Amino acid sequence: MKTTIKRLTLLTVAIISLVCCKPDPRLSVSISTLTVPDVQSETMFSIASNTEWTIAGTTDWCTVTQNSGDGSASVGIRVSANTTKLERSTTLTIVGGPLSSTIVVTQKQDDALILAKSTENLDYTAHTIAVTLRSNITYDVIIPSDVNWITEVKSKTFDTYTHNFLIAANKDYDPRSAVIIFKDKNSFVSDTLTINQAKLNGIIISNPDVSVGTAGDNITVELRANVEYEMIIPTATAEWITPMTTKGLQTYNHTLTVAKNETYDDRTGYVIFKDKQTTLADTLVVHQTAKKGLILGAKTASLGSEGGVVSVELRSNVPYDIIMEQGASWVTKVDSKALTLYKHDFAVSVNNTYDQRSMSIIFKDKNSALADTLVISQAQKDGLILTDNRVDIEAAGGIIDVELKSNVSYDIILPAGISWLTQLNTKGLTTYNYQFNVAANTTYDQRSSQIIFKDKQTTLADTLVVHQTAKKGLILGAKTANMGSDGGVVSVELRSNVSYDIIMEQGVSWVTKVDSKALTLYKHDFAVSVNNTYDQRSMSIIFKDKNSALADTLVISQAQKDGLILTDNRVDIEAAGGIIDVELKSNVSYDIILPAGISWLTQLNTKGLTTYNYQFNVAANTTYDQRSSQIIFKDKNSTLADTLTVNQAQYRAIVLSNKNQTMNNEGGTFSVQLSSSVSYETIIAEGSSWISEITTKSLNNYTHEFSVSANNSLEERIGKIVFKDKGSSLADTVTVTQAKTGVLLSSEDKFYVPKAGGTCNFTLFTNVEFDVSIINGTGWITQLATKSFNSKQYSFVITPNTTTSDRLGKIIFTAKNASGADTIDIKQSAYDGGFIHINQSQTAGSLVPETDRATLKKLKIEGFVKAADFIFFRDSLPVLEELDLSEATIEDNNIPGEAFKTISPAVRTLKSFIMPSSVESIGAEAFYGCTNLEGIDLPVALTSIGQYAFSGCSKITGITIPAGVNAIGGYAFSNCPLLDYVKSMLTNPFEINNVFLDINDNADLEVPKGKLSLYESTTGWGYTFFKRMFETGTDPDASVVLSTTSIKTIGKASTGSVTVTSTSPWTVYSRPDWISTSVNGAAGNETVNLEFAANTSEGSSVRTGKIIFKVTGSGNKDTLEVTQYTNKYADKDYETRQTHTLGNGIDVVFVADGFVLDEIVSGEYDQVMDQAITHFFDIEPYTTYRNYFDVHVVYAYSQESGCSNLLTTKNTALGVKYTGAGSSTSMSADNDACFDYAESVTGVNLRETLIAVVPNSTRYGGTCWMWSSGEAIALCPMSSSSYPYDFRGVVQHEAGGHGFGGLADEYVNYDTETIPADEKLSAQTWQALGFFGNIDFTNDLATVRWKHFVGLTGYSYVGAYEGAYYYGHGVWRPESTSCMISNIRYYNAPSREQIVKRIMSRSGGTYSFSDFQSKDVMQLAPPTKGGMITFDKSKALAKPVLVNGSPKRK
Repeated sequence: MKTTIKRLTLLTVAIISLVCCKPDPRLSVSISTLTVPDVQSETMFSIASNTEWTIAGTTDWCTVTQNSGDGSASVGIRVSANTTKLERSTTLTIVGGPLSSTIVVTQKQDDALILAKSTENLDYTAHTIAVTLRSNITYDVIIPSDVNWITEVKSKTFDTYTHNFLIAANKDYDPRSAVIIFKDKNSFVSDTLTINQAKLNGIIISNPDVSVGTAGDNITVELRANVEYEMIIPTATAEWITPMTTKGLQTYNHTLTVAKNETYDDRTGYVIFKDKQTTLADTLVVHQTAKKGLILGAKTASLGSEGGVVSVELRSNVPYDIIMEQGASWVTKVDSKALTLYKHDFAVSVNNTYDQRSMSIIFKDKNSALADTLVISQAQKDGLILTDNRVDIEAAGGIIDVELKSNVSYDIILPAGISWLTQLNTKGLTTYNYQFNVAANTTYDQRSSQIIFKDKQTTLADTLVVHQTAKKGLILGAKTANMGSDGGVVSVELRSNVSYDIIMEQGVSWVTKVDSKALTLYKHDFAVSVNNTYDQRSMSIIFKDKNSALADTLVISQAQKDGLILTDNRVDIEAAGGIIDVELKSNVSYDIILPAGISWLTQLNTKGLTTYNYQFNVAANTTYDQRSSQIIFKDKNSTLADTLTVNQAQYRAIVLSNKNQTMNNEGGTFSVQLSSSVSYETIIAEGSSWISEITTKSLNNYTHEFSVSANNSLEERIGKIVFKDKGSSLADTVTVTQAKTGVLLSSEDKFYVPKAGGTCNFTLFTNVEFDVSIINGTGWITQLATKSFNSKQYSFVITPNTTTSDRLGKIIFTAKNASGADTIDIKQSAYDGGFIHINQSQTAGSLVPETDRATLKKLKIEGFVKAADFIFFRDSLPVLEELDLSEATIEDNNIPGEAFKTISPAVRTLKSFIMPSSVESIGAEAFYGCTNLEGIDLPVALTSIGQYAFSGCSKITGITIPAGVNAIGGYAFSNCPLLDYVKSMLTNPFEINNVFLDINDNADLEVPKGKLSLYESTTGWGYTFFKRMFETGTDPDASVVLSTTSIKTIGKASTGSVTVTSTSPWTVYSRPDWISTSVNGAAGNETVNLEFAANTSEGSSVRTGKIIFKVTGSGNKDTLEVTQYTNKYADKDYETRQTHTLGNGIDVVFVADGFVLDEIVSGEYDQVMDQAITHFFDIEPYTTYRNYFDVHVVYAYSQESGCSNLLTTKNTALGVKYTGAGSSTSMSADNDACFDYAESVTGVNLRETLIAVVPNSTRYGGTCWMWSSGEAIALCPMSSSSYPYDFRGVVQHEAGGHGFGGLADEYVNYDTETIPADEKLSAQTWQALGFFGNIDFTNDLATVRWKHFVGLTGYSYVGAYEGAYYYGHGVWRPESTSCMISNIRYYNAPSREQIVKRIMSRSGGTYSFSDFQSKDVMQLAPPTKGGMITFDKSKALAKPVLVNGSPKRK
């Protein structure tokens, strides 16, 4: 029994133990999310678990390979293809015991990009099309690059998209299409939209504007069309333009006939080519010129003898000239007008003659013969004149002849009763016009005829002579003239009736004009010179009319000269004989005649005519005698002949006994023997002047003696003595050789070579062998060639100097077998540019090649530079930038005046000039205008600088003046704007005149230690030209900087301060005696307190002073300028302008903002305050109750003038600003500052004090800040607008109405709206506090606030007018108009009452209506009440700012 129990116990323990030892469940998955593409796929994941698990959440498209398991496993997730256009997902949950994990499976959608439509068909006009697209991918919109007529307007992405495309109008006559591709950015998924756009229908005339001449023509019209069309010719045009053919479609040619224009007007016609189906058309415009016309309205004009003005109308469509008859000065042109219908006036002077007269005026087309003529005829002056007005006759009586001139009918009246005087006859005159036809003159002679007008009964007659000009003619009597070669005179007769020129053929000088006669029958003589040529010649002479092409030509021909000419008439031939060539020129037949008996001369051939060459054989002459013969060339037909003489020399001989002579260098004499058969001369060759002949002998055997001078040259020399036949080239020569003198000598002893290297060429004179050695030049001096004996050229190449130092070398020539040597020194410069050395006999110009001058920019010179060389530098080196004379000597140690002077617009390129240390003076204007000169080092030896020496050197930045300078000319460094540093070494500065005028404004002057005060007090050196002056050894940048450079202060004693910032010790250098400083200096930064004594000057005197703060030991300083005015008020001081005389007094404070000290001391501030006070009291009831008020003006000094707005901020005392844009009237201020300034007034109670603030601005605006506790700040700018929106209106509305009166606005902003309940409640709350007594919310006259005025005598205008407190409905005002509506100078009666109540309350008085009524002034007059003023809503002032309680002060 015990054993069984024990076993049970053990089993139980074992079971318990097994249960208690089982591990905690564990579950995890390898992934939490899975994203797969839209295609079918399987993805494996791992489950790590020690327990059983299941998987939930599978779907029809997402399954797993194993839905459950026990322990760890690998499971596959299978997804089917997603054929939808939407992304899908599911969550798989793996649960194992109490644990779970999830996997979110997401499958991408089937990528899609689908256009709502694939084609758009459009007409040719411009369109904007919307393309709807459904897509689930990010995509690009691709418009082909060559399609510029489609533009995308807007593009959006995702879901449903609408793309707008702007399709430009198709201006082509062909349809067009394009494809827009919508493409997935990451794949090939795409869709396309095809846009088809119709063509522009066109009918186009190639040349739509055609001009046709008056005569008409057929015109061809080329037409391009892509529509069927018709041709329309308007009726008016069809009269003169008719079609010939019509063709259709594609390219068309139409021919139109344009008839001749018989009118005098240009005309224009139209041919319309029109689409048969639409209004499409093109028009051909045909312009035809008018028939040319020039027509006078009248062809004749007749005037009386008294003259006048002839007006003639002319119709013309051509430009024309008016040709007045020559000699007719009695008619003058008065006026001329142009185009179409012309009226021309001609003044006809009085005819003081007794004859009728006429003249013609021709109106002629400028470009053709078209013309019309006006004939003006003028009657004669009426005359009846006795030749003698008195006749004396003998007593015997007789007949008297009385001559009477008359062109009028007349009577002869004899006195009655006179019987002894009787008339014998009477005559009279008449005027007649006849026309005669004159036939054309076809002759070449002028002709004339007479027309006799004869009295049939008497001998009275007058004759008309008609002259007619001849037909133009120019006729030669002979057209040709032939002359013999001997020349002569050609006479030619010419008949001509025109002026003519005689034109001689150019290049012909053998014919010259001898004589010229003019008119009718002409005889011209021409001299023909002898023809000395052997050719015939001819030339033409043209006789030409000066004014036309009329001409005739004379041809002169001249025979050649007969010739038979030997080129040479003599031939000399050597004794040896030979063939001689004979040249013969001939133009005749001839014979060749050889003398009889001459056998040694024979002809070889014969040639004939023109130019001939003959050869004759001459046998050798073996004798010692000369011989000759003649050959005659003779004309067969005349005596013309030429003769050739042939001379043959004898056999010649000159024989020398010794042809070579050798002499030593000391010279001497020698003899030469010779034999000769000819006469000869002795010739000593050129270059052999060292040989001279002592004696000459002649005939047969000869002996000649010669002297040879000593040879002192370095070369052996050879001379020649020639013994020459005087008559031929026969000669013999003696050669004389003389030894040299031994020597070794070079032509140069020193060479100067530039940095770039070069070649040293020289001559070495030597007649000995020698060695060449190079000392100190190894590697950079190389011999090109070495030659010996006589005079030789040697060249040594100098390589470029790549070092920074000059280098020296030697070339030594040493004789090998004798004593003697010569040395050449070579110096090569390290200067990077041109390099020359000038000796005393040279000039710079001779050493600088002309080919280098135009480009040479850098040059160094050693040696001696003359004054004239500077002219070369200035005028011949146009681009020279650097000139180094540091190792040269300058003539007189002086840079000449105007050495490099340059006057604009010329530009001197010189940038750098290095002087020798020995230069003592620089001439006037030496570097004047060298605008590129960048710096100059003045040598220590310098003593004087001329006037304007460096004036205008605009790039010089610094200069040091040596201690030895004792003279500087005026303006020496003037107009050097970059010169900002001058160091003077002068220990005793002297006065100078504007030497540093117009240098840099910030220029520094450094002076010797301890000499600063001297320079400051010496004319020309001070702060007029230099901003800073300091001594050597001090910090030039040490500065003293003030926190402000100006202080303005009031007239009474006051204080101020300035902060000094300095890194060095400083002192108060100077100050006015009315300013004291708290310290006179310090070692660094310091705040200096200032005290200004009161300005006790009378009147408005202003005093100024300067406090100079200066760095110790330096001229660097800063200056504080102090201006003290005489005004007695400081900031926040106040002045009481009015003291009450009634009641206890009511304070009103006026203060202005944005006024600076200058504006305050000028009185402007006070003026503005006075205006504001005047405006405040210039309205009832303030005018009547003014004596209850104490009026104070507080002074507020602002740092900046003006008033802030949204765009500009001004630093002002009270911070007033406009808070709205544009014409907004709302304003704000620093209320605490306003209260602070008001509290400056002694005893002021802010709760009962109006603060009226006047900003310094003329912009219309204004705002009142009102606290329920009684405080008020009224902002009243100085509005420049016209009444009632002026400064007055603003003060009376904001200060008088709102600020003191507590009145509400009565204007209406919202005409149709009823006042909201909350705003009504707010207003009623303020009414309960004693505000807004001028509005109510009822129109019941029995209960309205101002009911006691209704019906009262004198107040009939008081009622209930709907519209106030900004709303058109639900609120009423007592009168139709008042200041609280439109700023007029009038408060309505209830408003006046409320103001009076406040006056009485604040002044300690008692209000009664009867008292009010008795004092009330009812301003009813329209000018004051402004009843006719219409309220302008744009001028509504801002609502008052209402604040419950008291101001929250800072």
